[in-house]
Amino acid sequence: CKNMIWSPSPLSASLHPNRINHHYHAAHRSLFSLFIFLLIQSSSSSKEQQPWLSGIKTPLPLVSKTRVSHDTQRYRFALTPSSNDNIDNAIADKEKNPPLPASSRNMLGISTCSCILVSSPNDPSIVRPYTPISNRNEKGTFELLVKTYPKGLMGNKFEKLSIGDSLLFWQIKKNIKIQYPFGNPKTIIMLAAGTGITPMFQALSRLFDDNSKKNGATNKRTKVILLYGSRTKSDIYLHSEMEQMKQRYSDRLEIVYCLSNQQKADRAMVEKEVNMDKEEFTNSMVFHHGHIDKDVISHFCKGAIDSDNIAAGECLVWVCGPPSFYESHCGPREEEDVTGVLKELGFRKDQVVKF
Repeated sequence: CKNMIWSPSPLSASLHPNRINHHYHAAHRSLFSLFIFLLIQSSSSSKEQQPWLSGIKTPLPLVSKTRVSHDTQRYRFALTPSSNDNIDNAIADKEKNPPLPASSRNMLGISTCSCILVSSPNDPSIVRPYTPISNRNEKGTFELLVKTYPKGLMGNKFEKLSIGDSLLFWQIKKNIKIQYPFGNPKTIIMLAAGTGITPMFQALSRLFDDNSKKNGATNKRTKVILLYGSRTKSDIYLHSEMEQMKQRYSDRLEIVYCLSNQQKADRAMVEKEVNMDKEEFTNSMVFHHGHIDKDVISHFCKGAIDSDNIAAGECLVWVCGPPSFYESHCGPREEEDVTGVLKELGFRKDQVVKF
Protein backbone atom coordinates (compact mmCIF):
# COMPACT_ATOMS: atom_id res chain seq x y z
CA CYS A 1 0.00 0.00 0.00
CA LYS A 2 2.89 2.34 0.78
CA ASN A 3 4.24 1.93 -2.76
CA MET A 4 0.92 2.80 -4.36
CA ILE A 5 0.85 6.19 -6.04
CA TRP A 6 -2.50 7.98 -6.13
CA SER A 7 -3.57 9.39 -9.47
CA PRO A 8 -6.71 11.41 -10.01
CA SER A 9 -9.60 9.73 -11.74
CA PRO A 10 -11.04 11.40 -14.84
CA LEU A 11 -14.01 12.59 -12.75
CA SER A 12 -11.92 14.13 -9.98
CA ALA A 13 -9.65 15.76 -12.54
CA SER A 14 -12.63 17.36 -14.23
CA LEU A 15 -13.68 18.84 -10.89
CA HIS A 16 -10.36 20.58 -10.29
CA PRO A 17 -10.96 24.31 -9.51
CA ASN A 18 -8.86 25.51 -12.44
CA ARG A 19 -10.72 23.27 -14.84
CA ILE A 20 -14.08 24.37 -13.42
CA ASN A 21 -13.06 28.00 -13.91
CA HIS A 22 -11.97 27.25 -17.45
CA HIS A 23 -15.26 25.54 -18.29
CA TYR A 24 -17.21 28.45 -16.76
CA HIS A 25 -15.49 31.06 -18.93
CA ALA A 26 -15.82 28.88 -22.01
CA ALA A 27 -19.55 28.54 -21.40
CA HIS A 28 -19.80 32.29 -20.75
CA ARG A 29 -18.07 33.06 -24.06
CA SER A 30 -20.36 30.64 -25.87
CA LEU A 31 -23.47 32.24 -24.40
CA PHE A 32 -22.20 35.71 -25.29
CA SER A 33 -21.47 34.59 -28.86
CA LEU A 34 -24.95 33.09 -29.08
CA PHE A 35 -26.44 36.38 -27.85
CA ILE A 36 -24.56 38.42 -30.49
CA PHE A 37 -25.59 35.94 -33.19
CA LEU A 38 -29.25 36.16 -32.19
CA LEU A 39 -29.02 39.96 -32.06
CA ILE A 40 -27.60 40.10 -35.58
CA GLN A 41 -30.20 37.63 -36.80
CA SER A 42 -32.96 39.68 -35.19
CA SER A 43 -31.67 42.86 -36.86
CA SER A 44 -31.36 41.06 -40.18
CA SER A 45 -34.86 39.62 -39.81
CA SER A 46 -36.21 43.09 -39.04
CA LYS A 47 -34.63 44.47 -42.20
CA GLU A 48 -36.05 41.61 -44.22
CA GLN A 49 -39.51 42.38 -42.85
CA GLN A 50 -39.01 46.11 -43.52
CA PRO A 51 -37.21 46.22 -46.88
CA TRP A 52 -38.18 49.87 -47.38
CA LEU A 53 -35.69 50.81 -44.62
CA SER A 54 -32.88 49.39 -46.77
CA GLY A 55 -33.82 51.53 -49.74
CA ILE A 56 -35.75 48.76 -51.49
CA LYS A 57 -38.80 50.07 -53.33
CA THR A 58 -41.62 48.10 -51.74
CA PRO A 59 -45.23 47.99 -53.04
CA LEU A 60 -47.67 48.51 -50.19
CA PRO A 61 -51.46 48.47 -50.67
CA LEU A 62 -54.00 51.12 -49.69
CA VAL A 63 -56.49 49.90 -47.10
CA SER A 64 -58.46 53.10 -46.42
CA LYS A 65 -58.77 56.75 -47.39
CA THR A 66 -60.53 59.52 -45.48
CA ARG A 67 -61.23 63.00 -46.78
CA VAL A 68 -60.41 65.79 -44.31
CA SER A 69 -60.91 68.79 -46.62
CA HIS A 70 -61.86 69.51 -50.21
CA ASP A 71 -58.29 68.85 -51.42
CA THR A 72 -56.69 66.73 -48.67
CA GLN A 73 -57.11 63.11 -47.57
CA ARG A 74 -55.65 60.67 -45.04
CA TYR A 75 -54.36 57.50 -46.72
CA ARG A 76 -53.69 54.32 -44.74
CA PHE A 77 -51.43 51.62 -46.18
CA ALA A 78 -50.80 48.03 -45.11
CA LEU A 79 -47.26 47.16 -44.04
CA THR A 80 -47.27 43.85 -45.88
CA PRO A 81 -46.11 43.92 -49.52
CA SER A 82 -49.06 43.72 -51.87
CA SER A 83 -47.82 40.42 -53.29
CA ASN A 84 -48.77 38.77 -49.99
CA ASP A 85 -51.80 36.50 -50.48
CA ASN A 86 -53.32 37.44 -47.12
CA ILE A 87 -53.37 41.10 -48.05
CA ASP A 88 -54.62 40.39 -51.55
CA ASN A 89 -57.53 38.39 -50.16
CA ALA A 90 -58.29 41.01 -47.51
CA ILE A 91 -58.56 43.87 -49.98
CA ALA A 92 -60.29 41.91 -52.73
CA ASP A 93 -63.68 43.28 -51.70
CA LYS A 94 -63.10 46.98 -52.27
CA GLU A 95 -66.66 47.90 -51.40
CA LYS A 96 -66.44 46.71 -47.79
CA ASN A 97 -62.90 48.05 -47.24
CA PRO A 98 -62.01 45.29 -44.70
CA PRO A 99 -59.40 45.80 -41.99
CA LEU A 100 -55.85 44.52 -42.25
CA PRO A 101 -55.48 40.86 -41.22
CA ALA A 102 -54.47 40.46 -37.57
CA SER A 103 -51.52 38.33 -38.66
CA SER A 104 -49.59 41.38 -39.82
CA ARG A 105 -47.39 42.68 -37.03
CA ASN A 106 -44.91 44.83 -38.95
CA MET A 107 -44.13 48.40 -37.90
CA LEU A 108 -43.00 51.08 -40.34
CA GLY A 109 -39.79 51.41 -38.32
CA ILE A 110 -38.68 54.88 -39.37
CA SER A 111 -37.17 57.17 -36.76
CA THR A 112 -38.32 60.57 -35.45
CA CYS A 113 -37.93 62.78 -37.43
CA SER A 114 -37.76 61.19 -40.86
CA CYS A 115 -39.86 60.81 -43.99
CA ILE A 116 -40.35 58.14 -46.63
CA LEU A 117 -40.21 58.33 -50.41
CA VAL A 118 -43.23 57.45 -52.54
CA SER A 119 -43.67 56.77 -56.23
CA SER A 120 -46.14 55.01 -58.50
CA PRO A 121 -45.35 51.59 -59.99
CA ASN A 122 -46.72 52.90 -63.29
CA ASP A 123 -44.60 56.06 -63.27
CA PRO A 124 -41.49 55.62 -61.06
CA SER A 125 -39.96 58.85 -62.36
CA ILE A 126 -42.27 60.87 -60.08
CA VAL A 127 -40.95 60.67 -56.50
CA ARG A 128 -42.09 62.68 -53.48
CA PRO A 129 -41.23 62.55 -49.75
CA TYR A 130 -44.00 62.26 -47.17
CA THR A 131 -43.88 62.19 -43.38
CA PRO A 132 -46.21 59.61 -41.77
CA ILE A 133 -48.71 60.90 -39.21
CA SER A 134 -49.47 57.53 -37.61
CA ASN A 135 -48.00 56.52 -34.26
CA ARG A 136 -44.49 55.14 -34.68
CA ASN A 137 -45.44 52.03 -32.66
CA GLU A 138 -48.50 51.24 -34.75
CA LYS A 139 -48.49 47.72 -36.13
CA GLY A 140 -49.79 46.57 -39.46
CA THR A 141 -50.47 49.93 -41.11
CA PHE A 142 -49.25 53.52 -41.40
CA GLU A 143 -50.96 56.73 -42.47
CA LEU A 144 -50.08 59.68 -44.68
CA LEU A 145 -51.72 63.10 -45.01
CA VAL A 146 -51.65 64.19 -48.66
CA LYS A 147 -52.87 67.37 -50.30
CA THR A 148 -53.81 67.29 -53.98
CA TYR A 149 -52.87 70.38 -55.97
CA PRO A 150 -54.52 70.98 -59.38
CA LYS A 151 -51.22 70.33 -61.19
CA GLY A 152 -49.61 68.18 -58.49
CA LEU A 153 -48.25 65.03 -60.12
CA MET A 154 -47.95 62.77 -57.07
CA GLY A 155 -50.96 64.16 -55.21
CA ASN A 156 -53.21 63.34 -58.15
CA LYS A 157 -51.91 59.77 -58.18
CA PHE A 158 -52.95 59.48 -54.53
CA GLU A 159 -56.34 60.97 -55.34
CA LYS A 160 -57.03 58.32 -57.98
CA LEU A 161 -56.10 55.35 -55.77
CA SER A 162 -58.71 52.69 -55.07
CA ILE A 163 -58.65 50.35 -52.08
CA GLY A 164 -56.12 47.62 -52.86
CA ASP A 165 -54.00 49.74 -55.23
CA SER A 166 -50.33 49.94 -54.31
CA LEU A 167 -47.64 52.62 -54.29
CA LEU A 168 -43.89 52.10 -53.90
CA PHE A 169 -42.27 53.11 -50.59
CA TRP A 170 -38.63 53.31 -49.54
CA GLN A 171 -36.26 55.42 -47.44
CA ILE A 172 -32.76 56.78 -48.06
CA LYS A 173 -30.27 58.41 -45.72
CA LYS A 174 -31.26 61.90 -46.85
CA ASN A 175 -34.79 61.31 -45.53
CA ILE A 176 -33.52 61.10 -41.93
CA LYS A 177 -33.67 64.56 -40.36
CA ILE A 178 -32.95 65.89 -36.88
CA GLN A 179 -33.38 63.03 -34.44
CA TYR A 180 -35.18 62.70 -31.12
CA PRO A 181 -34.43 63.99 -28.43
CA PHE A 182 -33.35 66.90 -30.70
CA GLY A 183 -30.51 68.00 -28.42
CA ASN A 184 -32.89 68.75 -25.52
CA PRO A 185 -33.14 72.49 -26.21
CA LYS A 186 -35.10 74.74 -23.89
CA THR A 187 -37.54 75.68 -26.69
CA ILE A 188 -38.44 74.54 -30.19
CA ILE A 189 -40.39 77.01 -32.32
CA MET A 190 -42.26 75.22 -35.09
CA LEU A 191 -43.32 77.23 -38.14
CA ALA A 192 -45.63 75.17 -40.36
CA ALA A 193 -48.00 75.84 -43.24
CA GLY A 194 -50.59 73.48 -44.72
CA THR A 195 -49.47 69.86 -44.87
CA GLY A 196 -46.08 71.07 -43.66
CA ILE A 197 -47.55 70.21 -40.27
CA THR A 198 -46.70 66.52 -40.77
CA PRO A 199 -43.04 66.48 -39.57
CA MET A 200 -44.02 68.74 -36.69
CA PHE A 201 -46.83 66.37 -35.74
CA GLN A 202 -44.43 63.41 -35.93
CA ALA A 203 -42.13 65.15 -33.44
CA LEU A 204 -44.98 66.27 -31.18
CA SER A 205 -46.28 62.71 -31.03
CA ARG A 206 -42.89 61.58 -29.74
CA LEU A 207 -42.29 64.50 -27.37
CA PHE A 208 -45.75 64.26 -25.83
CA ASP A 209 -46.29 60.51 -25.93
CA ASP A 210 -48.50 59.32 -23.07
CA ASN A 211 -46.53 56.07 -23.06
CA SER A 212 -43.23 57.93 -22.87
CA LYS A 213 -41.95 55.91 -19.93
CA LYS A 214 -42.48 52.66 -21.82
CA ASN A 215 -41.06 54.08 -25.04
CA GLY A 216 -37.83 55.38 -23.55
CA ALA A 217 -38.50 59.11 -23.44
CA THR A 218 -35.30 61.09 -22.92
CA ASN A 219 -36.65 64.59 -23.49
CA LYS A 220 -39.05 65.83 -20.83
CA ARG A 221 -37.65 69.36 -20.79
CA THR A 222 -38.28 70.99 -24.16
CA LYS A 223 -41.15 73.43 -24.56
CA VAL A 224 -42.75 73.75 -28.02
CA ILE A 225 -44.43 76.79 -29.57
CA LEU A 226 -46.21 75.86 -32.79
CA LEU A 227 -47.32 78.59 -35.20
CA TYR A 228 -49.46 76.81 -37.78
CA GLY A 229 -50.52 78.68 -40.91
CA SER A 230 -53.71 77.72 -42.78
CA ARG A 231 -56.02 79.52 -45.16
CA THR A 232 -59.21 78.87 -43.19
CA LYS A 233 -60.32 76.79 -40.23
CA SER A 234 -61.34 73.99 -42.56
CA ASP A 235 -57.72 73.77 -43.72
CA ILE A 236 -56.35 73.08 -40.25
CA TYR A 237 -55.17 69.48 -40.20
CA LEU A 238 -54.72 67.26 -37.13
CA HIS A 239 -56.04 69.96 -34.80
CA SER A 240 -58.05 67.50 -32.73
CA GLU A 241 -55.01 65.35 -31.98
CA MET A 242 -52.80 68.36 -31.27
CA GLU A 243 -55.33 70.02 -28.99
CA GLN A 244 -55.53 66.84 -26.95
CA MET A 245 -51.75 66.94 -26.57
CA LYS A 246 -51.94 70.58 -25.52
CA GLN A 247 -54.51 69.83 -22.84
CA ARG A 248 -52.34 67.06 -21.39
CA TYR A 249 -49.07 69.02 -21.63
CA SER A 250 -50.25 72.61 -21.24
CA ASP A 251 -47.02 73.57 -19.48
CA ARG A 252 -44.90 72.54 -22.46
CA LEU A 253 -47.00 73.01 -25.59
CA GLU A 254 -48.50 76.16 -27.08
CA ILE A 255 -50.29 76.29 -30.44
CA VAL A 256 -51.39 79.32 -32.45
CA TYR A 257 -53.45 78.82 -35.61
CA CYS A 258 -52.79 81.60 -38.14
CA LEU A 259 -55.58 82.01 -40.70
CA SER A 260 -54.29 83.89 -43.74
CA ASN A 261 -57.47 84.06 -45.84
CA GLN A 262 -59.83 85.28 -43.13
CA GLN A 263 -57.96 88.31 -41.85
CA LYS A 264 -60.68 90.72 -42.97
CA ALA A 265 -63.63 88.36 -42.72
CA ASP A 266 -66.45 88.89 -40.29
CA ARG A 267 -66.36 86.15 -37.62
CA ALA A 268 -69.99 85.20 -38.30
CA MET A 269 -69.12 84.72 -41.96
CA VAL A 270 -66.13 82.59 -40.95
CA GLU A 271 -68.34 80.10 -39.09
CA LYS A 272 -70.80 80.05 -41.98
CA GLU A 273 -68.03 79.45 -44.53
CA VAL A 274 -66.40 76.68 -42.52
CA ASN A 275 -69.73 74.91 -41.98
CA MET A 276 -68.47 72.82 -39.06
CA ASP A 277 -69.88 72.12 -35.64
CA LYS A 278 -68.63 74.64 -33.11
CA GLU A 279 -67.46 71.73 -30.98
CA GLU A 280 -64.81 71.04 -33.62
CA PHE A 281 -62.95 74.15 -32.42
CA THR A 282 -62.71 74.47 -28.67
CA ASN A 283 -62.45 77.66 -26.66
CA SER A 284 -58.87 76.76 -25.79
CA MET A 285 -57.75 77.15 -29.42
CA VAL A 286 -55.80 80.34 -30.12
CA PHE A 287 -56.39 81.98 -33.51
CA HIS A 288 -54.59 84.80 -35.29
CA HIS A 289 -56.01 86.27 -38.48
CA GLY A 290 -53.08 86.88 -40.79
CA HIS A 291 -49.84 85.37 -42.07
CA ILE A 292 -46.95 84.16 -39.93
CA ASP A 293 -44.48 87.03 -40.12
CA LYS A 294 -41.77 88.61 -37.99
CA ASP A 295 -44.23 90.48 -35.78
CA VAL A 296 -46.31 87.35 -35.15
CA ILE A 297 -43.23 85.31 -34.23
CA SER A 298 -41.96 88.10 -31.98
CA HIS A 299 -45.31 88.38 -30.22
CA PHE A 300 -46.12 84.72 -29.58
CA CYS A 301 -42.50 83.61 -28.99
CA LYS A 302 -41.33 86.65 -27.06
CA GLY A 303 -39.59 84.83 -24.22
CA ALA A 304 -38.14 82.06 -26.39
CA ILE A 305 -36.42 84.40 -28.88
CA ASP A 306 -34.69 86.39 -26.17
CA SER A 307 -31.20 87.25 -27.40
CA ASP A 308 -29.61 85.37 -24.52
CA ASN A 309 -31.53 82.18 -25.38
CA ILE A 310 -30.55 82.46 -29.04
CA ALA A 311 -26.91 83.15 -28.21
CA ALA A 312 -26.82 80.17 -25.85
CA GLY A 313 -28.35 77.87 -28.46
CA GLU A 314 -31.34 77.19 -26.20
CA CYS A 315 -33.89 77.79 -28.97
CA LEU A 316 -34.32 75.92 -32.26
CA VAL A 317 -36.65 76.85 -35.11
CA TRP A 318 -38.15 74.25 -37.44
CA VAL A 319 -39.71 75.25 -40.76
CA CYS A 320 -41.92 73.29 -43.16
CA GLY A 321 -44.32 74.49 -45.83
CA PRO A 322 -44.49 75.48 -49.51
CA PRO A 323 -41.45 77.08 -51.25
CA SER A 324 -42.71 80.63 -50.62
CA PHE A 325 -42.93 79.85 -46.89
CA TYR A 326 -39.23 78.91 -46.81
CA GLU A 327 -38.27 81.92 -48.89
CA SER A 328 -39.80 84.43 -46.51
CA HIS A 329 -38.80 82.77 -43.24
CA CYS A 330 -35.42 81.10 -43.67
CA GLY A 331 -34.38 80.88 -47.32
CA PRO A 332 -34.71 77.99 -49.79
CA ARG A 333 -34.95 74.54 -48.24
CA GLU A 334 -31.97 73.19 -50.18
CA GLU A 335 -29.67 75.97 -48.91
CA GLU A 336 -27.94 75.75 -45.52
CA ASP A 337 -27.65 79.48 -45.00
CA VAL A 338 -30.45 81.22 -43.15
CA THR A 339 -32.04 84.34 -44.61
CA GLY A 340 -35.36 86.13 -44.26
CA VAL A 341 -37.24 86.63 -41.01
CA LEU A 342 -35.21 84.16 -38.94
CA LYS A 343 -31.92 85.81 -39.86
CA GLU A 344 -33.41 89.18 -38.87
CA LEU A 345 -34.32 87.67 -35.50
CA GLY A 346 -30.72 86.57 -34.98
CA PHE A 347 -30.90 82.81 -35.63
CA ARG A 348 -27.86 80.96 -36.97
CA LYS A 349 -27.99 78.15 -39.51
CA ASP A 350 -27.21 75.56 -36.84
CA GLN A 351 -30.37 76.62 -35.01
CA VAL A 352 -32.75 76.33 -37.98
CA VAL A 353 -34.05 73.01 -39.34
CA LYS A 354 -35.54 73.07 -42.83
CA PHE A 355 -37.74 70.03 -43.41
